[in-house]
Amino acid sequence: MALSSARDTHLQEALEAAEARFYATFELAPVGMMHTAPDGRYLRVNQRVCDLVGYTREELEGRRVQDLTHPDDVQVSLERMVMLLTGEVGAVSTRKRYVHREGHSVWVDVHVSMVREAATGAPLFYVGVVEAAAGVACDTGTGLLRVLDALPDAAVRVDARMRIAYANPAMERLLALPAEAMVGRTLRELGAPAELADEHEAALREAFAGGEPLVRELGHRSAAGEVRRRATCLVPERGADGTVSSVLALAREAADARGLASVKTVEERYRALVEATSAAVWTATSGGLFDGPQPSWQALTGQTTREIGGIGWLAAVHPEDRKQTLTAWTRAVAERTPYEVEHRVRTPR
Repeated sequence: MALSSARDTHLQEALEAAEARFYATFELAPVGMMHTAPDGRYLRVNQRVCDLVGYTREELEGRRVQDLTHPDDVQVSLERMVMLLTGEVGAVSTRKRYVHREGHSVWVDVHVSMVREAATGAPLFYVGVVEAAAGVACDTGTGLLRVLDALPDAAVRVDARMRIAYANPAMERLLALPAEAMVGRTLRELGAPAELADEHEAALREAFAGGEPLVRELGHRSAAGEVRRRATCLVPERGADGTVSSVLALAREAADARGLASVKTVEERYRALVEATSAAVWTATSGGLFDGPQPSWQALTGQTTREIGGIGWLAAVHPEDRKQTLTAWTRAVAERTPYEVEHRVRTPR
């Protein structure tokens, strides 16, 4: 009994020492460290990760990698995750951008590997190390503003309080006001007639509520007092938490608005595709992830609910077809357009 008790005490001490080493390695590391579920959810992050993106641990845990990744970098991130998930590689490294809580981009270098179940080899979670990319400045959106500044169309960014946050030179010429005089003020405060202000605010509220681009023909009054109807494209802009934080409005003369109006066809094309689908039907979250059972897909591929979670369903796609499939899928999710691709799928023998 004494030997057994001594052995148990030794094992307990060894366990406590191992836990202390893990804590020191994970929590006190000078770089960001994280554990991520196969579907992309953050399971555990250290303080350095929080410092990089501006969120608390509680806010991060439960979010997904895709939620914090810059939209232009999501596809590359998913490709790397699939390579690890399927065992094609043992570890990956990539340079990408996170979207900070305050809205600007943070360039980071990320190194990730997969931890698997010893007995079956099933994926358990990703282990990631992340650090600020050396020699890369933060992107605060100045590139987009330079493009907007060069447009002949009047453009403004409006926040949720209906206050102008940005106005381009074309808008300055239209209203004969410098941008500094517009920023922080509503159209009403700038002297717009009540009926025009009401019309604009109704369209903006629709864009904030719907979260999708829309086109409306709105009245715009020039500095000379002339009111002209202009096709106005309203594009919701989302913050890092996924909610609409502002709307970008671009106004064009109605006669030149055919290109803007094409936005209206997106929903019709989507419905047509859904109605034509007859082989395997599945649903996904707004972020493009499988969440929960998908009987039709699972019957086709033989995958379990656990295996298809997040982007795990891609493991059933032929390795040579995965990249084109992921490209089509991420584009459809990002642009809210129909998903159409031809690929080979592994089926049960």
